[in-house]
Amino acid sequence: MPARKKPADARVDNRPQRAALVALPSRAGGGGSVAPTPSRSWLKTTKDAWAEFFASDRAAVLDAVTLPAFRRLFEMRDMQRRAWARYVKQPYVDGSQGQLVANPAFDEAMKLERAIVALEDRYGISLKALANLGVSVGQAVITAAELNRMADARDKDSDDDADWIDA
Repeated sequence: MPARKKPADARVDNRPQRAALVALPSRAGGGGSVAPTPSRSWLKTTKDAWAEFFASDRAAVLDAVTLPAFRRLFEMRDMQRRAWARYVKQPYVDGSQGQLVANPAFDEAMKLERAIVALEDRYGISLKALANLGVSVGQAVITAAELNRMADARDKDSDDDADWIDA
């Protein structure tokens, strides 16, 4: 005799579930999404970059699930700018033995750079990520209909017998 199924309210589904995509509201008149409020603690340049990104068409691919990670990217950019400013202000500091050593802010900025590049690649922001996604920088987008028209025009212009050589 087969085992009885659990009642629907007692069943547990442990399979990974796909997140529901929630589109961010788009701007009236086209072009990007309404920018979520940036953090008040960010530098002005970080806030400007945040607003600039959300004014672009690339912001349309973000959803409510990926927005926290994207906010973390901008948080790390802000932290990196601050660490870099500390390094530029004082490139060398006194070490524990009184010797001159490179400011630890430089190492912090470089570690943040690696994390930032990884997130930019993940979200298709860098040129490398765009190339991996099949987007060619500086190349016009050709639709399938345009390719079909070009192929038809080539077939009409060329003579099929011209490609063959009699032996």
